[in-house]
Amino acid sequence: MLDVRVTTSLGDLTADDVCVEVVYGRTGDDDELLEPSYVTLTADDSAQPPHTRFSGLVELGQPGPFGYTVRVLPSHPLLASRADLGLVTYPDAPAGMSTGDLR
Repeated sequence: MLDVRVTTSLGDLTADDVCVEVVYGRTGDDDELLEPSYVTLTADDSAQPPHTRFSGLVELGQPGPFGYTVRVLPSHPLLASRADLGLVTYPDAPAGMSTGDLR
């Protein structure tokens, strides 16, 4: 199992306004995720305001190349789908990261 923990700064939003997911799966030759799976992370109260922490477990079912990323999506009952707003953002790469980016 992979224990995933994410600390976010949601600004004026609350944990109920978003859905935080880890997207994971086997990787291809160009490090793209092949047939990705998704796990929704759960908000907990371990972070200090103004941050919100989310956590969850990912089952590592097969050996071999593996990749994952985290995404924050809008969550509202009036949205037809999670991609309704058409907004996507990626985290900045950590300082000194030289083996690729987080996308």
